[in-house]
Amino acid sequence: MSRIAVHILINPISGSKSKKGLDEKLKQQLDSSRYSTHIHTWNTNDDLESFCQTVLNESGPRIAVAVGGDGTINNLVSRFAGIVPMAILPRGSGNGLARHLGYPADVNAWINWFNSVEKQQYFASDIGQVNGKTFVNVAGIGFDAHIGHVFATLPGRGLRRYAEAVLREYGKSSNHSFEISLDGGKVQGSGFLASVANGSQWGNEFYIARNAVLNDGLFEVVLVKKPSWFQVPSLALALRFRRNHSLISSYQSKEVTILATEATPLHCDGEPEGAATEFHFKLLPGKMTFLIPKN
Repeated sequence: MSRIAVHILINPISGSKSKKGLDEKLKQQLDSSRYSTHIHTWNTNDDLESFCQTVLNESGPRIAVAVGGDGTINNLVSRFAGIVPMAILPRGSGNGLARHLGYPADVNAWINWFNSVEKQQYFASDIGQVNGKTFVNVAGIGFDAHIGHVFATLPGRGLRRYAEAVLREYGKSSNHSFEISLDGGKVQGSGFLASVANGSQWGNEFYIARNAVLNDGLFEVVLVKKPSWFQVPSLALALRFRRNHSLISSYQSKEVTILATEATPLHCDGEPEGAATEFHFKLLPGKMTFLIPKN
C-alpha cells in the first residue's frame, strides 16, 4: 500500500503561539509507515502558490494540512475544494472552523489523532461563495469585517490584539441599513453586522450562528444590532453560551443577497475582502472534504 503524501503548510504569523520546532516535531512523529511528510512554510504569496501547485501536482494519495487559523484555511479551501482533502492543526487567533470540527488544539494530541486511523473520518462540508470569494466558516459584513481589516494591519496577532482592536473601534461603529433577500422573501433591518454562516462560531467558543451545520445545505444568516455599553455583557454571554438575545435575529436560506445603503466592508473567514453595497451568497453543498476526528 502506497503511503499518503502529507503536505503541511505552516503559517508562521497566524495566532500568537510560537511555531518554533513544530516542523521538526511533525517530521519526526508522524507515522512514516503511513505518511510521507513534506513541510512548507508560508512567508510570501509565492510560497503559498508553490505549495498549492505542489499539492495539486501530487500523483498519488495526498492530503493538505493547514497549520494556522481560519484565514489560512480559507486560502487553501479556495484552491483545493473538490480536489484535495484537508486537515487542520489549529494555530490561529480564534480557530473557529477547527473548533467546530473538533480538532485537538494540543500538538501532541493532534499527532496522536493523525497517526490513528481508527480515530479518523472524512467529512464533506458545504462551502460558500460571496461575490466570487470563497469561505467555509463565516462571512460577515459590517463591524466584524471592519475589525478584520484593522486586525490585518496590526503588528501582532492573537486574541488580545483582536480584543484591543474591537475596543478601539467600537465607539466609531454604527448600525447599517440592510435589505436581505432569502429563499422565503425579504427582510429589512438594521445592524452593526450581518453574518452569513456555514460554521457556527467566529472562534474562541463565541457562536455567531448557534444553529449552523456545515453539511445541511443551508446558510444561517445572523443580523446583530449594535449594543449599548450596558448590553455588551449580556450579548457576549449570549454568543458564548448559544442563547437568544433581543439584539440577534437569525434566518436560514440556501441563497442570500444583502443590499447595503453604503459601501460596507466584507470578510471571508476573517480575511478582509474590500467593501461593496451588494453581496450575493451562494452555497456549494459537500464541496470540501476534511479529514476530521471521529465523534
